[in-house]
Amino acid sequence: MSKKIITIIIAAAMIASSAINAFAVGNTSNNLFNVSAQTYTTMSATDKEKFINDNLDVKLQHMSSLVTLTANGDYDKIAEEVKNALDSGLTATEIKESIYHSGAYCGFTRAAKALDAADTALKALGQDITYSSRITSSEDVRYDEGLATQRYLFGQQIGTITDDMDGALKLQTKLLSGICFGDFYNRTGLSLYTREFLTFCTIVGNGNCAGQLNGHINGNLSVGHSKDMLRAAVLLNEKYNGEEKTQLAFDVIDSNTNEVSESPSPEPSIPTNTIKTNYKSDSEELLGIMSHFKTDDTDNYVNNNIDSQTQEILINAVNAVIDNTDIPKSDDKATQVLIDIAVMSAQGGRESEIPSKVSEGLDAGLTKDNMLAVPLLLAPYNGFPRTLNMRASLSSALEDNDTQSGQEIKTTVTMTIGNPIMTVNGKEQNIDDDDNTVPVIKDERTLLPIRAFVEGIGGQVQWDENTRTSTLTYNDTEIKLTIDSNTAYLNGAEKTLDVAPTIINDITMLPIRFIAESFGYTVMWNQDSQTVTIINADNIENVFAKGDINPASPKFTGTSYMNWLTQYNEETKIPAFGQVTFEPCTRTDWHYHDGGQILLVTEGVGVFKMEGEPARLMQAGDVILIPPGKKHFHSAINDSWFAHIAIGVNPGVGTTNWLDKVTDDEYNAAVEEARANGTIREKSDIMFPKGDLLKEKGYSGTVYKNKLVENETTFNCPEVDNYTMEKGARTDWHSHESGQLIIVTNGTGLYQEEGSDVRVVKAGDVIEAKPGVKHWHGAANEQFAYIVVNGNPGHDKITWDKAVTDEEYNSVQAGGNTAVVKTDSGNVQGYVKDGTYTYHGIPYAKADERFVPAHKTDSWDGTKTAYSYGQIAPQSGGNNLPTMSEDCQNLNVWTQGVNDGKKRPVMVWLHGGGFSTGSSIESSAYDGENLSKKGDVVVVSINHRLNSLGHLDLSAYGDKYKYSANVGMTDIIAALEWIKDNIDQFGGDPDNVTVFGESGGGAKVLALMTSPYAKGLLNKGIVESGATENMGAKFTDLKASQRVTEITIDNLGITPDRIEELQNVSYEDLTAASDKALVQAAEEMGIYEAFVNGYSLLWEPVVDGDFLPTSPVTEDGFAEAGKDIPLLIGSNLNEWTVMGNPMANPNEELSTEELNKRLTDTYDDKAQEVLAAFKKAYPNESDTSALYVDNTLIRLPILKLTAHKADQNGAPVYSYVFSWGTSYHTAEIPFVFNNIDKVSVSGDRDEAEKLSDIMSSAWINFAKTGNPNGDGIPDWEPYTRSNSAVMIFDNETYLAHNHEQELMSLLAPNYKY
Repeated sequence: MSKKIITIIIAAAMIASSAINAFAVGNTSNNLFNVSAQTYTTMSATDKEKFINDNLDVKLQHMSSLVTLTANGDYDKIAEEVKNALDSGLTATEIKESIYHSGAYCGFTRAAKALDAADTALKALGQDITYSSRITSSEDVRYDEGLATQRYLFGQQIGTITDDMDGALKLQTKLLSGICFGDFYNRTGLSLYTREFLTFCTIVGNGNCAGQLNGHINGNLSVGHSKDMLRAAVLLNEKYNGEEKTQLAFDVIDSNTNEVSESPSPEPSIPTNTIKTNYKSDSEELLGIMSHFKTDDTDNYVNNNIDSQTQEILINAVNAVIDNTDIPKSDDKATQVLIDIAVMSAQGGRESEIPSKVSEGLDAGLTKDNMLAVPLLLAPYNGFPRTLNMRASLSSALEDNDTQSGQEIKTTVTMTIGNPIMTVNGKEQNIDDDDNTVPVIKDERTLLPIRAFVEGIGGQVQWDENTRTSTLTYNDTEIKLTIDSNTAYLNGAEKTLDVAPTIINDITMLPIRFIAESFGYTVMWNQDSQTVTIINADNIENVFAKGDINPASPKFTGTSYMNWLTQYNEETKIPAFGQVTFEPCTRTDWHYHDGGQILLVTEGVGVFKMEGEPARLMQAGDVILIPPGKKHFHSAINDSWFAHIAIGVNPGVGTTNWLDKVTDDEYNAAVEEARANGTIREKSDIMFPKGDLLKEKGYSGTVYKNKLVENETTFNCPEVDNYTMEKGARTDWHSHESGQLIIVTNGTGLYQEEGSDVRVVKAGDVIEAKPGVKHWHGAANEQFAYIVVNGNPGHDKITWDKAVTDEEYNSVQAGGNTAVVKTDSGNVQGYVKDGTYTYHGIPYAKADERFVPAHKTDSWDGTKTAYSYGQIAPQSGGNNLPTMSEDCQNLNVWTQGVNDGKKRPVMVWLHGGGFSTGSSIESSAYDGENLSKKGDVVVVSINHRLNSLGHLDLSAYGDKYKYSANVGMTDIIAALEWIKDNIDQFGGDPDNVTVFGESGGGAKVLALMTSPYAKGLLNKGIVESGATENMGAKFTDLKASQRVTEITIDNLGITPDRIEELQNVSYEDLTAASDKALVQAAEEMGIYEAFVNGYSLLWEPVVDGDFLPTSPVTEDGFAEAGKDIPLLIGSNLNEWTVMGNPMANPNEELSTEELNKRLTDTYDDKAQEVLAAFKKAYPNESDTSALYVDNTLIRLPILKLTAHKADQNGAPVYSYVFSWGTSYHTAEIPFVFNNIDKVSVSGDRDEAEKLSDIMSSAWINFAKTGNPNGDGIPDWEPYTRSNSAVMIFDNETYLAHNHEQELMSLLAPNYKY
């Protein structure tokens, strides 16, 4: 069937240069990017210096450092940098102007302080610091000249202020053009392109502001500044910005797909005509032009929404953050919310907390504009990047709140001109007791008796006879209208009405559209019947997230959202795909595309109108082909949200040309015409029609193909197809010469690349198959549909391989009713892989606040899919970490059966990383499938709070924080409680739970065995290399933990009476302050930590006398709570002795001479005694291994725990040493999990499999019965002090007695256990 080519636009996708992203807002977590900064930050000092000098002019180096110091508030370092800058040829003007320019982006007050520091330094060096104005734009042209500069840098798509903008957006737009580009970019003293470079450097120094960073990367690329130039600046200033800001900057640079312009526009000459002022210094001038923020607010938006007293409080709060002084508080709840928003604005990086803060503010009676005005008030103090981030976060949270509120009441009100009868949800009733009250039309606008409508939807109406004013309230919206006045107030903001309210027959008649739309309703007008219908518009349940507020919003009437699903791929030539979501009644301006556009409608109902052609409906499944150069607009209809995917065709061809606004009359006429020309279809089960039955080779089962887009020259777009697979259908193994893009639109499917496990994919997932990578995909246990784009037309050959066998396909079952389990909170659905039921990311608890125990997770309706791993605890120290969140309480389950009534042993894995880092998914060795399958056990792994969020001791500050020092452990308790309540549905026995862990995970097991709060939740424990002297054998005492907290809050500038402020300190600031306090407290108290070879405390549980009455090792035994819990415990022969040393090889063949030399270097005069004792203890090991024996770090603390546990004469304890190959720390884990097929291990493969079988069997036996013995395992006696029975796991596994006492006494003669 041929498709008619028609025209319509997408919202923001048309901005080919992506330049408008310079003003897009929102944070991007580092984890969204895969490219690491390591390539640059790990360079040698010589290579770093060469890279920087090769890519960055020496003057720009110093300018970048000056603005970086300013952004970071490092004023005491300004003087040194000023001297270095002068020595390198910079003038005093260039130095000061660099700092001045940064003020717009890091805050005026920060820059003013830096300017004063620079003046002091310059004066001391004999420089003339006499003030001279460098302002070039007068008051009457600031905005226009600023806008012109904006457009010169970022393109003509940068829009002007329009009357239909809301107050906040209008003011934001005016400030950006008038101040950033009028007051700053247009100054003399520095070139335009240099200023754009310095803007980038300042934003890097701010941290967090990834959206603005990306925008100004684009700005720099457009003026000819290469990515390596930007990287050089980041690398140069790493010492000032620190690791996190540096990492973010590299990530954003590397993720930006644009390239430097080969032919940038000529750089304009530096302005020379300056305006005389009366200022005495640059800093005074800078602070003086802060007044522009008020003079530019011609609509008094800020003053109308925040009173002067509150403004002063909020400014004081921001200055307190900047100066690190006490932040003001208020007893008034609403004011305190505004203070909190102000503080979040100043700190940056806390946008994720905004939704809850918005809800709190609405509950306290604040309006939307009360909150939206805060970041605009504080823009001069925070700089524009932080301002835009916070504004966007507030807007998004408020929109979400509106949506939720709108869903609570579904009301339709219908009134007809001249008819005294109205309907509310289909029920007729009189508009008023007076039958003469009817709707009327005045000045071509509909006026309704408003009380009937407002009260009909559940709102309230108040009338003030003296002022003749109606006050209408509905949810959180208040409208004030006065009779015969065209001025209305919406939540305090002044609005102009097309028609004034009036009184007819003693009844107040008000303009319905303004009121209804302000309340979130949609107004529809039927000209033929003269009927007004007011309705809550239908939302949509799109499989793709709606994304952030559309960067192209100024070119829309209404609200739209943008979610880029993919970006243009230069290698595969696959275009960008972005989803745009429209709120009801939202429409684009009139416009056309130089390169055309293609839309795939995904949800809801929209309208498009091309000049000279009839308007028509757009609905899910439609494909809209937009020829180049055709003028058009498109929109959502009145009563439905609407979404489409836009394909960025003809990459690099022209731009989007925005024209006039679409008037209300044009929009309404188009909607009416489109409804008349078409019918709104019932929603289909699939997004796009199936198409024709596919009969091509390469497929098994029933498959349909619908060609959505042809590959032809008009659009230069690869063919776009939609495939629908019935249950059981799949492709053969195949590869694509130029790669393939798959966008899942419906159902659940399977995807596998050669050499990798099968992935379960669901609607909303996006898969990018690399060129030449062999893979297959198919439906799971339900219908599965997806969009496919093959790369690079003409070079898109598909190479088909063998069919996917039934065995391969059936290895994973998903979708339909597969693997659905009912939990206390709701249904969860996993998948079945080779017979193992698998669930990832199940929430087990939720913490509403920091430092307090989590509570049972909230319930949910329907079925929650558990296909993907959950978020991990916030942490530092690693690259490419999974998504992190303080809401990290989730777990994973592997089991051989569900809902079957069986009572399988449960093995709960606790990850390593001490109590500071790590996660349940940090290693493939943690996968529980093989262990579950081998032993018919249920394997569970857990994520929980770590580091300061899990163990900062606030117990001295009130009962609320009684358990703060141990909330990381209380999370684990909550997970064990979830297991107790739910694991039977997963085929597990809640009364047979073994908790096992390695390193820090083992120490967590010991903490559980010590805590009375874990009583009845675990029945056995396994500790693998899980103790050092200060972590595991014992834990931190209360005095030390409380001292750490005292120093932490002092480092943060928080006094004890303001302890609640810790709830809002950014994780990064909290980490920096508390990690520093660990060292400070240890140095002060003389606490040495062998693990770090210096004075330091570690994040770990605290012996508080309650949660932990004692440490695991007591003076004369083992913790009483663990007496009746069997324990299997051991360590690895080498542990950390070979870690971090690539030359360490315990199996290296050395000459006798070389061996003796190394032994002497290691053990001095005891060398030969140690060698002899080692050979006696480990006769099967090479002599070289004697160089790498772990002793005091882990082995001896493990022996102490083992012996003290044995001394209890309670449940047995079993001891082991793992000595296989290079037995480094963690080396035993894949053997325990029976996962040597998933990770690489040393040694002979066959021998490794035998050892894996023995170890995993022993662990399973112990989990089942508390005794590791069984078939194929040497007789394993419990440990006692007299027999010192230790199982040696190696090529030969055997039980040794009293084998290492002599060796340990030589290595650590003073250690007692």
